[in-house]
Order: sequence, then structure tokens, then C-alpha cells
Amino acid sequence: MIRLWVLAIAAALLAPRSAEAVGARLNCPDSSLSARIDQILRRFPERLDSDQMNFVVRRLMLLREVRNVTAEVGSDGLITLDVSVRPVIRSIEYEIVDGVFWERDLLAEQADEWELPMRYDQAVTLEIADRARQTLIAEGFRDAVATPILEQTGGSSRRLRVRLLRGPQYKIERLDVGGASSRPRSVRLVGRTWTDRAVEAAAESWAQRLHEQGYLDAAVRILCHATGSGVARCAAQVDRGPLTEIVFVGNRTFGTADLLDVLALDNGRRYDAADLAGLGDLLEDFYTAQGFYGVQVTTTIDDHGDSLRIASFHIAEGERARFVGVRVQGVPESYAADVSDVLQISARRLDVFFRGKERTVDGGARSEEVDRLAAWFREQGYLDAEVDDLGLTVAGGRAWWEIRVRPGARVFLGDVTIIGEAPGLSDALAVIRPGDVARPAEIESAVRGWLNEMRSDGYLEARARIALQRAARDELIVRVIAERGPRYYIADVAVDGLLRTDERAVLGVLPMRAGDVAEDGQLQEARRILIERRVFGRVDAAWELIDPATGWVTPLITVSERNAGEVEFGVLFTTEEGLGFDLRLAHNRIGGVFRGLQLIGSVLYQPQDYLTGAIFREPPWLTRWSLRYREPIPARFPVFGDMTGTLELNRNDRDIDWLTYNAAVGPTFEPLKNLNVNLSYVYEWFQVLKVKKYPLLAAGVAVTDQVDRLAGLRLTALWDNFDNRFDPRNGVGAFQEAQVLDSVLGGEHRLLRYEANVRMLRQTRGRIGFWSSLRGGVISAWSSEVPRLRTKVFRLGGSSSVRGYARDSVSPYTSEDARDGSTIVDDNGQPIAVATGGRWFVNGQGETRVLLTDSLDLALFLDAATITGFDGQRVNAAGTGAGMLYHTPAGPIRLDVGRRLIDLPTDTGGDFRVHFYVLTTF
Repeated sequence: MIRLWVLAIAAALLAPRSAEAVGARLNCPDSSLSARIDQILRRFPERLDSDQMNFVVRRLMLLREVRNVTAEVGSDGLITLDVSVRPVIRSIEYEIVDGVFWERDLLAEQADEWELPMRYDQAVTLEIADRARQTLIAEGFRDAVATPILEQTGGSSRRLRVRLLRGPQYKIERLDVGGASSRPRSVRLVGRTWTDRAVEAAAESWAQRLHEQGYLDAAVRILCHATGSGVARCAAQVDRGPLTEIVFVGNRTFGTADLLDVLALDNGRRYDAADLAGLGDLLEDFYTAQGFYGVQVTTTIDDHGDSLRIASFHIAEGERARFVGVRVQGVPESYAADVSDVLQISARRLDVFFRGKERTVDGGARSEEVDRLAAWFREQGYLDAEVDDLGLTVAGGRAWWEIRVRPGARVFLGDVTIIGEAPGLSDALAVIRPGDVARPAEIESAVRGWLNEMRSDGYLEARARIALQRAARDELIVRVIAERGPRYYIADVAVDGLLRTDERAVLGVLPMRAGDVAEDGQLQEARRILIERRVFGRVDAAWELIDPATGWVTPLITVSERNAGEVEFGVLFTTEEGLGFDLRLAHNRIGGVFRGLQLIGSVLYQPQDYLTGAIFREPPWLTRWSLRYREPIPARFPVFGDMTGTLELNRNDRDIDWLTYNAAVGPTFEPLKNLNVNLSYVYEWFQVLKVKKYPLLAAGVAVTDQVDRLAGLRLTALWDNFDNRFDPRNGVGAFQEAQVLDSVLGGEHRLLRYEANVRMLRQTRGRIGFWSSLRGGVISAWSSEVPRLRTKVFRLGGSSSVRGYARDSVSPYTSEDARDGSTIVDDNGQPIAVATGGRWFVNGQGETRVLLTDSLDLALFLDAATITGFDGQRVNAAGTGAGMLYHTPAGPIRLDVGRRLIDLPTDTGGDFRVHFYVLTTF
């Protein structure tokens, strides 16, 4: 038996160490994977020993599709490789065992996050299940369990089913608070579901509340644990930050309690470093106010662990002394009294210098005194004088200000030489003689007097320059380089910027005429005269067109004209054919000194129902008289600007006669450039004299002799920067008016009326221009009944709002008689639409202008508006058309042809309407 064992061991030792296999046989269910494995096997030799075969197996296991590989060597020497493939997960489903999870959609969103199909991987499968479990935990199911199950759906396809067991949902039954804090009312956890999101939000809210209370270093941490099935308890650890201890070092005079009161601090509270910043300067100011000089306070803040912070104020009190005055060093005895007079500073004022904010020389009152003293010494001939501020000296309970003066050598005048043609300058300098004390200010004064005299005598270009040279230590040589220049005479006087005022009237009050000698002071005198008239808001004057060859100049005066005193009478009437004339005669006054008459006329044309719109359906005669008075407020009330007053009378001479008196009085002022604001008291009186045919529903009357009286306040503001008031090409203008009115004598109307308008013109560098306007208004009424005022409701239509429609025809309307409720009809028995006026409106206008020539423009326009009545009735209107503008020096002449795009019952005329107006920009 022993012999057999020995033979077996010998045979094993003599056998080869590794067997070699020839060729390989592959078993793989996936054809595409088989092709990849063949590519890998071709890289190895045909004969493989056992080590090489193990390497091939490990290499194939690295493929993500491969699940397992086994290799066997057959009796024929071939290697058989059996490859099993990982299954493919094509779908993920979630199954909740114990009930229906109300946020199942969240799990479905998680399934969409994975890229399917994907090869099975155990780690990935466990991650999918764990994320589903964390979702349940976030909703309060702290004991949730997730189990992944792989189900075969056919071939290598699998479905991953995640089975979820929720368990109980935990509720927080108690919240314990640790640390020196109490729970804010805004933090509510008891009774809520235990979720990480709720706990973190409560901790953040708690910490934020402490930060708002001043505990900037506060931190809150809330920990929860389960105490039973579905029950949890939480504990909050609150750290409000370290306590602060205030320490004062070096405070010999005042105690800790006193200084804490000064700083408004309490020892033992929590303060952040930002809370203590700047308190050192506050202590210095306190000590200085108590008479201490040289006080210095330094602050240090040290943290000792997490619970203690020490703020130390190190105080060097200096010396407490009584201020006694000023001591000046280096002043000759003969100047001692003069120096005291120059300074003229009381000890009390100097005490303020040192105790207050002006303790330093730079920019303080002490610096001004030093400079004044140095200037005085230079006027005494000590041109090199220097004055040093030595600061404050404190000794023996007394304090004084030390000043050191270094006057240097006294300088005397040497030769005084005049260079250039300057007649009369030698006489002006005669008072300055060689050997006198050198006083440069006297020399400058003498030369300046000569220049003023020359310029006042017509020598506008007279000039002089002083050159000072030190010939020796105590001698000053003076050279004056001067030139008188030519004498100028006034050729003409020009005034620019006038709008309403006659230029001849302005020239009549100016202290200069053509042919006069051009005196330099004439410009200032002209400005003073015009400003005192309170007619112009701004007056600038300068010499222009100076011609040395001829000796002629032109004084150019530029003004910004304000409202002047003015009385204006106007009349407007129309014919039966719709042709209207508007004539105004204005009488201007400026400060009661000069007057001027102005005649303004315009022609308007709209066929048929021109001014009354669709109220009467007949072309009436209408005559309107207006009277306006404006007067500047006297100079003793400069803050109010100009006082304006208006009085307007209207009368219709055909179907209805009525009178309207409109009076307004109030100040007009200009707070900003190009902005005029007027605040007026308004009184309006409206009376119907007789009604011949139809009742005037728009005026709210059903009988004759009806009277409406309104009174209130009106605020208007007008701003524009137009390049030309009469015929602008560029600029922006804005207007607004607000009125608060109430009926007089117990009437029923009480209202607020607001209207605004913005206009913009833009002329491009080419020949195209654009114009746009946006206008709107609203009436807010406090009345027992709907207001039916004739003059206050809004009506649109016509050249100023919607072209293509008759004036005042774009309005809410009715056919009901106000007296008995019957329908108003015409002679043919057809109902008549009567315009009643609107409560609010919006109106937009746009226009493109093409410059055909320098004086002729083609305009293409589009207008639109919407207006709503007091009963909610809304009316829309739109019109388009073209027009021609001819520019004249007095203003434009314009003809527009408009076509209405929306038919209205209040405008029964044709689709086209002609608008013609003179001297009207918009």
C-alpha cells in the first residue's frame, strides 16, 4: 500500500505543471454579446493554459451585460465558456402594501428619473428601493421598508417591483426646549407629522426670530426620536450666543454704571461686535463735553469660549481743565493789541472748537482763525508771515490755545512801473509810492478800480495784470502790464425769448440806446430792471458781435417770459353753414410800465352740427364772448408768482340761450424750468335762459331758468420743452388739471374732475416727423344722483380729439326725455340720440408728417378714443385721414380731412369731415 502512494506522488511530480487547452466553445444567449466576446477571444492564443483561461473569465466578467461566466475543458481539449446574461429592466413599479399612498405621483416621478431599459445591477436596484423608502420617511413614515422584486416579463426582460411597507406615520406629541430660551409662537411642531422638512423649517424660523431680536450668533438644533408606535418627541437645543461683559479701564472720574447709561448698554446681555462699533467715539465726546482735554478711548472685544464675550473700553481721561484763552508767540510787542482785535474770539467759542467736532485744524474754525491772522500780517507788509497752530496746552487745571507767529522781514515797495497804453492808470496808482509798506491788496484794489472805470467808459476789453518781484529781502518791485483797448458803442439792442411781450416795449425801459457808449454796468442794470418787473423768470445779458475794427457791439438780452398782466376779450360765432370765426383782442401790461395790443384770429369750419354736436340736429347760430384777466402778484409776494383770473360768458342765440360765467383766481409759479403750476379758486355759474325746442339733457335741465353753481379748487400743471411755442417741431409737453368742485347753495353735485394730456413731437434728420398725443380724464362724483353737468362731463370729437367726427359727438347718449321719460323724436317721428357726456375717457392720436417743402407738410393721422358714461354705457370711436400744414411766422394754417371708422347715432353727417384751423398747432 505504501508503494502505491509513493508511485502516485512521483507521477504527480513528474507531470507538467499546467495543462493546455486547444480552441474554445462559446454558449451565450445574446447574439450581439457573442460577437463582442469573439472579438475579445481573438486577442488570445489558440492554446490556453489554466492561468490564461482564468484571465479570460475575469475579463468577460467586466462586461456590464455579463452576469456569470464558467469555463470547462472537455476531453477533446476544447474550452467550453458558458455565459449568462444580466436581465434587462424595462419598467419600474411601486406597490404599497399597507394602504394607498397619497403621494404616489412622487414615486412615479422617481421612476422617470431612471434611464430605461437598463441592465440589472443589484446595487442600482437597492438604490431605487432606498430612494422610495426615503420618500416615505420624508412624509412621516419613519419605519418604512422597501423591498425590490425582479419579475420576468419575457426572455431577458424584467420588471422591477418595489414593494413598500409604510408603517405608522409619527406625530410629534412634545417639544422640549433646552438652553436659556423660550419657544416663539411662530414655531409649532406639536401635533404635526414628524418630517425632516418640518423640523428643519421650525429650527430656521426659530433662529431667524432670535436674529431679529439681536442675537446674531444664535443657533437652534431640533432632534426628534420615536417614543412609541406613531408617537415622537422632539428636543430643541438653543444657543443664543455668548454673553457680553462690559469692562471700563481707566475711568477714574465716572463709575461703570454712569458710563453704561451713557452708552445705553446693560452688562450681561448679548451684544454683537457690530452693536459695539462706534461706542469709543461716543465716550470721547462725553468726556470732552465734561471738560476733559486729550481724551482717548480704545476698544477691544475678546471671546472667551462659547458663552462669554468681554468688551473692554480703555479710557485715557487726560486732564480736566478750564479754558482761559489764546496765547500768541512771536508777535512784536507793538502788535499785541492789534492781534487780539484781529482774532476777536471769545473763550467760550474757542472752548467749542476744542470740545466739539472741530478739534482738528483741517477744515475747522481754528484753521479759519489762523488764516485770518496770517492774512492780517501780510497786509502789514510781512509778506512771508506764517502762523502755526500749536494746539492745546493744559496745565494746572487751565487750558489755552497756543499760536506761533513767524512774521519774517517787513517788505517795502520799490519801483512801480506801468507797461502798455493805459491812460489814467498812473493816477490810480499815485497813492502807491516807493518806500511805503508793501500791501499787495492795495495795489490790486487800485488796478481793479482803473479797470472798472475804463469798462464803464466803453473800453470793454480793458485788461491789466500785476507782476510782483522781490528785488531784495525787504524790497518789492511792482510792474503793471495794462492795455486799454478800443472804445465801443452800442449798434443795436437785441432781446431774445419773447413770446407775448412786444419787443419795443421792452426796449423802452432798458437803460441803453443805439449810439450810446457801451458801459459794462449797463448789462447788470438791464437785468435788474427786467427782474424787478416780475415779468421774466430768468434774464441773461451779454455783449455780442464785438467788432474791434468798427468799435460797435450789440447787447444781447435773453429772457424766459412769465405770465404778464393781461386783459383779453374774445368772441366766437358760427354761421348756418358751419363756418366759425374766433377773434381775441388782448391788452398786455408788464409791470405797469409799457403796454401792447395783440389781435389773434382763427377760422374754423365743420359742416352742419358744428358746435352743439347732435343735441339739436339743426345748424344753430352760436356766439360766445369771453373775458380773461391776468395780473402778476406784487413783488412783496414773490413766492406766489403770478395771479391769474378768468371770466367766460357763453351764449347760444338760436334754439337755447344759456350763460356760463367761469371765474378763477389764484397764484401761478414756476418751481422748475419750463414748469408752470397754477392753484386757483374756481366759481362757475350756469343758467339756461330759454328752451325753444328740445330740453338740454346734457345740462341736466328740464325747465327754463335752471341755475347750476359750482365752486372749488383747481390745480393745473404745464410742462414742455418745445423748441417753438407757436409752431414746434420737437419736444415733449405734459398737462394735468385736477378740480374739486361742490355745488353752491345746497346743490346736488359734488365731484372730483381730473384730466391729463401728454404730447410728443419728433422731427428726424430726414424729412419725416412724428407726433403723438395721449389724453385721459375721469370724474369721481359724490352725489345722490348722477351728475348731469353741461360744462364738466367729457365729450370728444373734432379736431382736438377724434378727427372725422363732429365736435362733442363722441359721447354716451340717450333718447329719453328727462321730464316725462318719453322718447325724443324729430319732425319725421324718428328718435333723436342726445349726447349726455362721459364720466371717463381715453383718447390717443398719432400722426406722421412728411416735409414736402420748408413751409408745407403732409400729415397722415389716426385717432381713437373710448368714453364711458355714468350709467356704464361705453362708446368707441376711431378716425383716420390726411391733412396739409402750411407754416407761417405767426403759426401754422392747417386743413384736415378725416373719415370716421365707427358710426355713432350722435353723428349723422357723412363719413368724411373737414377740419380747418388757423394758428393752431394741435
